[in-house]
Amino acid sequence: MYSLGGMPNFAENTFERDVYLPAGEWIDLNTGETIISEGQTITVSANLAQIPVYLNTASAYAEQMQEILEIVKQNIPEAELRGLN
Repeated sequence: MYSLGGMPNFAENTFERDVYLPAGEWIDLNTGETIISEGQTITVSANLAQIPVYLNTASAYAEQMQEILEIVKQNIPEAELRGLN
């Protein structure tokens, strides 16, 4: 089972990319959104400043990461979280 998936984008002027998520429940570490995948490809926003990264909720790290995301959201303005896109 995959626990963490990162999909960097190295192409300038590219703002979306296709990402394959194996079956399971995933947390988008940029938004905190939960995604339920049946083993499918999704199209996500991607640029040089924000790497799409997903954490499988069955991972040993999932609970700690959700707590960290909540702390970050409470303490850092949204514009800074988005890298001032």
